[in-house]
Amino acid sequence: MLLLNDQKAYGVLSVCFSLEISQTLRDFTTAKGLWDALTEKFKSNVDMRNYRKEMLRGEFNMFNHIQGELVGTLINRFETLVTKKRSVGVVYDQSEINSKLLNSLPYTWNSSVTTHQKNNKFEHYVSN
Repeated sequence: MLLLNDQKAYGVLSVCFSLEISQTLRDFTTAKGLWDALTEKFKSNVDMRNYRKEMLRGEFNMFNHIQGELVGTLINRFETLVTKKRSVGVVYDQSEINSKLLNSLPYTWNSSVTTHQKNNKFEHYVSN
């Protein structure tokens, strides 16, 4: 029973992290060993929060449409990213958020984006 609980705990811990973190921890085979390694790697919650903030900033900077993606799906993905950023305290100016979304739209939307940018109507695309 103890072995089964350890395997369950290990499984839960191992799927909670990004691929980058998981690869550095794959040598640990018990939940206790994995937990100890995690607490050593991220000595405090502050370190973990800072790491998460940096990851989300990078994800925001690299955000773009995916070939063949519907605009509604792109907007949902973008709103999810903005929500995640706000939840960890990474806040951008509303005009930066709107510009990023407009610049992430597929090329076929280019003339519409340019028209709206010239008219300075960013605030109508993404609400606070």
